[in-house]
Amino acid sequence: SRVPGFSQAASAPAQAPEAVIQEFYKWYVHALNRGGDPMTKGRATLKKYVTLRFIRELDRALKGPDGLEADLFLAAQDWDKDWERNIKVSNVVTRYSTTTALVILTGKDIPNHKLNLTLKQEGGAWKIDKVKWLQQ
Repeated sequence: SRVPGFSQAASAPAQAPEAVIQEFYKWYVHALNRGGDPMTKGRATLKKYVTLRFIRELDRALKGPDGLEADLFLAAQDWDKDWERNIKVSNVVTRYSTTTALVILTGKDIPNHKLNLTLKQEGGAWKIDKVKWLQQ
């Protein structure tokens, strides 16, 4: 039996880094596909998946004289609408409170867009802290 007033979620382990990556990119590309701006309109969701440090870096880049040269989460200027359904996560390595992973976004127009992600534990959850494009 459960003690009243105590949530089961409080003792649940942090969601696996792979699941965080999958959920984030599915949400992010879906928002882009619908013509939204997930970086401003999806702020609450962004905070669920992205470290505060990376959000601050993003905000500085947005306010800079040149704005953003490329989307920081996609490390690209364009995206493929099919990426929403084709997110592969592999090479996941966790050391203490840091995880790295290879992400491949695949679509009809832009196949095999490879990203190297770094996630950090923040507030008991894995969050994206860095995204780097891997040239083919």
